[in-house]
Amino acid sequence: MGRPGGPDRTFWRAVWAGAAPLLVWALHFALCYVSVSLVCTPAAYPVPFNESGVRALLGGSTVAALLIEWLLWRAASASWRDNQGLQAAVSGTTALLSAVAIAWTGGMLFMTRLCEQG
Repeated sequence: MGRPGGPDRTFWRAVWAGAAPLLVWALHFALCYVSVSLVCTPAAYPVPFNESGVRALLGGSTVAALLIEWLLWRAASASWRDNQGLQAAVSGTTALLSAVAIAWTGGMLFMTRLCEQG
């Protein structure tokens, strides 16, 4: 264990900066797939998934996208401001990959319409 504010603290900040976008994506992934399963298995969930559920899914996707955008901006500004090199590159890359994953997983929103018709 190092002194407060020493190398240990810097290491854990770097780990968190790289892992935070993946955590946001994982939560979004769970939200989308649970929501779609509620729509597509009416026997397990007898109450219809109405427009408020679709709005909640859209809202969750919007919040996730905004969080990822903020994390990506933070990684880019840290790269220019502090000359952090590898840490900023890893943070930016995971944020960018998480943004793509959130956009892809957000496609589940369109599946809710297919399941309601079927």
